[in-house]
Amino acid sequence: MKRREGLSRLFACLLVIVLAVSACTPTAESEIVEKEVTRVVKETVVVPGTPEVVEKVVTATPPPPPEPVTITWATWGGAIQAELYQEAIRQFHAKQDLVRVENINSPGMADHMQKVQTMIAGGTPPDVIMVGGENVPAFAAQGIYQPLDPFIEADPDFDIHDYLPRTIEVMKYEGKIYSLPGGFNIGALYYNKALFDEAGLDYPTRDWTHDDLLEAAKKLTKRENGRVIQYGYTNSPLNMWFFIWQNGGEIFDNDTNPTVMLLDQPAALETVEWYFDLSLEHGVKPTLVELMQSGGQQELFASGQLAMLIDHRGATQVLNQITDFEWGICELPRGSAGRAVVFNWAGRGIATGSKHPQEAWEFLKWLTGPEGVRIFIASGNGMPALYDLLDDPTLEIQQPFVDAVPYARPFFASPKWNDLLPTMLQYLQLMAIGEMEPKEAVPLMKQEVDALLAQ
Repeated sequence: MKRREGLSRLFACLLVIVLAVSACTPTAESEIVEKEVTRVVKETVVVPGTPEVVEKVVTATPPPPPEPVTITWATWGGAIQAELYQEAIRQFHAKQDLVRVENINSPGMADHMQKVQTMIAGGTPPDVIMVGGENVPAFAAQGIYQPLDPFIEADPDFDIHDYLPRTIEVMKYEGKIYSLPGGFNIGALYYNKALFDEAGLDYPTRDWTHDDLLEAAKKLTKRENGRVIQYGYTNSPLNMWFFIWQNGGEIFDNDTNPTVMLLDQPAALETVEWYFDLSLEHGVKPTLVELMQSGGQQELFASGQLAMLIDHRGATQVLNQITDFEWGICELPRGSAGRAVVFNWAGRGIATGSKHPQEAWEFLKWLTGPEGVRIFIASGNGMPALYDLLDDPTLEIQQPFVDAVPYARPFFASPKWNDLLPTMLQYLQLMAIGEMEPKEAVPLMKQEVDALLAQ
């Protein structure tokens, strides 16, 4: 009898052990339950006064979802650009719930730079800052931007090789990447077909030379009572750089970190003289003052008072609104040394003092990726820096811009850009209004610029 009672106790203990083990080992059915319930805690409970063992399921209160982090994004641009920034933010918010973005937009770059400097001085820098490409080295050298290499290396979803190599090279300073490109801009020749037809002239072609441009501009310029009522040609009033390259000249010894100016060399100096003569001698191009009084080159072209305009792809945002006449686009005329076009870009980097650098990286990565870039390129604002989008037919990028990419050169940049610019503008403006001859102004400009670069 005692032997039987002992066996009964043994079987009871074994039953407890088996049930306890089964309670700790998830079955296929328990795994399904755990996936359906946020958190399940299982306890094995012995009911007092009985040999029974039961399994009790306790559902714990799930932790609250993480609060979204808000970051700031500093930009500049007019009404069209401001709406694009807001559209980018709307689409980014729709993709995720953890990062909220507030745009701090200024109407012009000067205001933008002042605001950014003020916020930095106050200890609350914008998390993501857009800046003109020529200032990327300065932002890096001054410690405003932090290197992006650690973010790039730690992110398996990001591939730097998705970008055109040239667009990444201009974002580097001393071998490190400080900014990412959303896109870039290069110029082309816009022309008013109606004015060409009226003058009986053939439309421009990619085989045009500088002489062809000047001769056509002379025939397309109209005067009444000694006053110009229709100009043959213009471009940004002080932008002669691509003309210099096309004629075999150079502005600096290095485009992205110059040490000496070369504008006094024969090929460059002759082109500077030719450029300012378009206004001051030939009268086919509005002077600096006349262009300012007209409201700007795009407005002058849209009004039908300008036959030819060299501008970047972003100009199509304004020109697409023209309904009075048809216009066309062609590659730039070539010079004696071949083809060249200025490669303008804007950088987008993370501030060194950002309180949310990882969240800023998530936004920056999206903003400069296919989804973010498409918003701006589809509107006609520039060229994509991503291989996959450059050939995307849905973006309808005009062929002259695509054809010019292989010979596009970066606009010069320097850590000392903010010191160089006022000096250069001083002499460029004096030449533009005829107060100084290029042969006099350029050597003086070079002397002052070289001194700044040597400091």
